[in-house]
Amino acid sequence: MGIIARINDASGIRIHDYFGSIEPSELFALADFYRANSSLVETDIVSVVDENATGHKVLVKHLEVARERFRDLHKTSDFFLVRRSAWVCPNVSAWSLLEDFLHERHSRDGQGSEVCLVATLAEASDLFEPDELTAVSSREGFRIIFSTDRAASAPAA
Repeated sequence: MGIIARINDASGIRIHDYFGSIEPSELFALADFYRANSSLVETDIVSVVDENATGHKVLVKHLEVARERFRDLHKTSDFFLVRRSAWVCPNVSAWSLLEDFLHERHSRDGQGSEVCLVATLAEASDLFEPDELTAVSSREGFRIIFSTDRAASAPAA
């Protein structure tokens, strides 16, 4: 899957855009990036999964490795507040993969995040303010901090 990670330094919100076919190695590369830049994981995040993204190459064993890498990273972070984490995926047929990845995620799981899985960005309003969701939607003020090799072919924001 192509992955582009962005951050808005003023708001402290990150965006992950996922598109195309999921490659376990790309998920692991993202975890490695954050291990090398650990202060970035302390910010809020909106993960947007493109409606055409597929996860047929990701097996349960890959999800467990990715979850463990992110869990270890989050546990070494110093969270003063609970982070907000919204997963936006309009393709509800892909939710089973995301639900497996997010299984048992909540604010008291040691990872310091309140998590939601929604079909539209507007539905993330339980965690994010309207102006934050508008900025995420437009990508205005966000800069790219990570991308996979295939990210150049990402859909325009």
